[in-house]
This record gives sequence, C-alpha cells and structure tokens, in this order.
Amino acid sequence: MDTKTKDGDENATPLIIASRNGNLDCVKILLSFEADIEARGTVKANTDEAVEDCSPSWVAAATGHVVKLLIDHKEEVNGRNATNSTPLRVAAYDGRLDIVSYVVENGADVNSRDEFESTPLMITCYKGHMDVASYLILHGANHHLKDNNGDTCLHYAEEKGHIEVVGRLLSLGVKEEQNHKCLTPLLVASSELNLSHDKESQSADLEEQELDELYFDIATGKLRARREGNVDLQRP
Repeated sequence: MDTKTKDGDENATPLIIASRNGNLDCVKILLSFEADIEARGTVKANTDEAVEDCSPSWVAAATGHVVKLLIDHKEEVNGRNATNSTPLRVAAYDGRLDIVSYVVENGADVNSRDEFESTPLMITCYKGHMDVASYLILHGANHHLKDNNGDTCLHYAEEKGHIEVVGRLLSLGVKEEQNHKCLTPLLVASSELNLSHDKESQSADLEEQELDELYFDIATGKLRARREGNVDLQRP
C-alpha cells in the first residue's frame, strides 16, 4: 500500500500524510495492512516550501507517539530526505527531548550532517534548546565540528543570543574561531546587534533594557569578562 496522493506541491503516501498529522490510529491501521514504511514523498515544511524525499518518521519527528511507533516497526532511524536531514535533526530543531532521546537510544547518528554540513547539535544551539544540547553532548555529539561555512555550534548559539547555551559550550572548551568569512561567534552576534539597532533607530532610540542579554553584554564589553571567568554565566 504505497499509492501516492498528489495535492499541489505535495506528493505523499497515506502513511506519510497520517504520520505528519500525528494520527496514531490511522498509522496503526496502515501498518497493519503492510504499508511501505520506507516509501518517500514530498511534503511542505513549516516554511511552506516543498521538501522532497521525506520518510514517515521524518515528517512525524515532532509527534513523539507516531515516530516511536514507526521506529518500533523498523523504519530506518537515520533515514534522510533530499536535504540530508534526519528525524533527529527535526526533533532537535523543535526541542523535543523525548524524541531526541528515543531516536538516539535506537541508533540515531548524533553527528549526522545535512546538505550544509550542520549537525543536530548546531541547530538545537541555534534554537536555544539547552536540555537537548546537553543531552546530545552527553551522548557523543562533537561540539567542535564546523559546517560548510566554517561555523561551530558556538556561532549558532551566539547568533541568537542564547547565553545559557553559550556558557555551556565555553565551559566545554569551544573556542572563538573564525568561520570562512573571518567572523568569530562574537562578531556574528555583534552584527545581529547592529541590524537590530538599525531597525529600532528608525522609530526610536534603542534602550539598554530592551536588548537581549547577550547583545547588551557585547555592547557594554561585558561578554569578554564572562569568557575570562569574571562574570557568572548563569546569573541573570
């Protein structure tokens, strides 16, 4: 049972559609009729862009009960779509520690890379999911890897001002290294501050208390003190 249903840009099997919608009962019925668990399809992601070569577990990675059922039925836990993204990456992006831990315990590659050479750890640092980042590191995620732009997970965390994640990475010895554009994580975060300030200054002066904590530290020179151990990274 792998007949695909086309709807606009989407072209997916009933199992993929049911998995994406989190319909556990429907998934169970389809599996009982031996639906092809490895059949791939094209679905729309959150950005409304079509993503090709998606597996049922990839589209279900944000709905824990369904992805667990699919993996229990022996779907490939490291299956990739057209962009080399895995179910682990999707769960890490969404901050779903329950799914992250389940797929890792079932053999997911914590250092898998997508088409841009970024890892699940990098994307969860970008999103600021401290619990997921800590879990991945504890289970072997390499926090020194770089993507195809030369960015480390520290670049990803600092770009969005996730100070708790930054502190964790610094405590593990992640260095302030330049990427291929000669930008350190600090410079990346500084550029984000400048962009934010430009937007705000069009209507009003940007006040210090409105800045994200990390960006304020950059603007006042306190971030370097944090790195030298003079300021508690966990302090508000």
